[in-house]
Amino acid sequence: MKKLFKNRIILVTLFISALAALYHLSSANSPPVETNHLTIIESVDHFNDILANSQDKLIVVDLYADWCAPCRILTPLLNEIASEMQDQALFLKIDTEKHPEIMMALQADVLPMVYFVKNQQVVHALAGLHSREVYVDAIEKYSAESTEPAAHGTIRDGIRKVDANKQGDFIDIVVHRGDSIRVSFGERDYKRSLSLPALDRHFEADPGEELLLSMTIRDKSDLDLKLVEHVDGKSKVTNGNISVYDYKGQGGIQYQDISVQQALEIVNQPRTVVLDVRTNREFSHGHIENSVHIPLNELERRIEELSEYREKDLLVYCRSGNRSAVASRILLQNGFSSIFHLESGIRGWLNEGNNLAKD
Repeated sequence: MKKLFKNRIILVTLFISALAALYHLSSANSPPVETNHLTIIESVDHFNDILANSQDKLIVVDLYADWCAPCRILTPLLNEIASEMQDQALFLKIDTEKHPEIMMALQADVLPMVYFVKNQQVVHALAGLHSREVYVDAIEKYSAESTEPAAHGTIRDGIRKVDANKQGDFIDIVVHRGDSIRVSFGERDYKRSLSLPALDRHFEADPGEELLLSMTIRDKSDLDLKLVEHVDGKSKVTNGNISVYDYKGQGGIQYQDISVQQALEIVNQPRTVVLDVRTNREFSHGHIENSVHIPLNELERRIEELSEYREKDLLVYCRSGNRSAVASRILLQNGFSSIFHLESGIRGWLNEGNNLAKD
């Protein structure tokens, strides 16, 4: 029995080796795949520069590897689509063997993986190999013109993190209402202070410390700011502005701020899933009936728990509408395309005489 088992192992090993040899032989004899309509990314800086200068144009990012058979099928398909849709999107091709750090940054765990990026934010993703129509439909959907300015930075664990370390003579920061922001001005070997006169807020950093601006943007009103750097006995003043916008969605995405009355009209519809993003303690004190509960600071890492609801209408709420606004953007960035945001939150729900459920 042992000898028979050993012989089987040898046969399987030989079979796999033969398949590998055939693969390499076929690859060597295959004609080169045309990529003339795809931009080959040469470095991380090259990738970041394209994203930073893309403005409102859709970027289609194809992550691939030479050993990945579906990737070799997808490349000519995307090249053909790019030749026909180059006015609607820019197509990038990234070798994950050469640039694994980009794959890690995008949190990709399968190949091929295609990300759709707009205003430096992922708005959609397709894992694996799909039909031509799927890619074309996604490009048409997410390349639709948007007048909304791009918010700066990225959202991680419910916080929008912005690097203002390289700002010039005027500091310009764009965020959305409801954002909890953490703006870094880097470290310096001299003392600095930052002030927001309209809010009477002040932030300071001693030599060698990082200057951070941390706050929640609760109102849709621009904020003037002033950075003072104390260098060699002199004070250098740099003025700036935090521009605040309501999030309106992009492309074919449906995103809507709704009132309590509008929420009552859809809350019991079969297509509606209610999502509470408050803390565990807040949720235990009472919630809208049949709510799914995931706290905002856990939403990104638990997003797959909501995967079955991607084709549903999500009604998202928190206490006052700020955290749920951030949660809505996280959902949109992860492929959910129909979001209804309860603008006044659970406070508005209660103020209009509605009841809460308790588990």
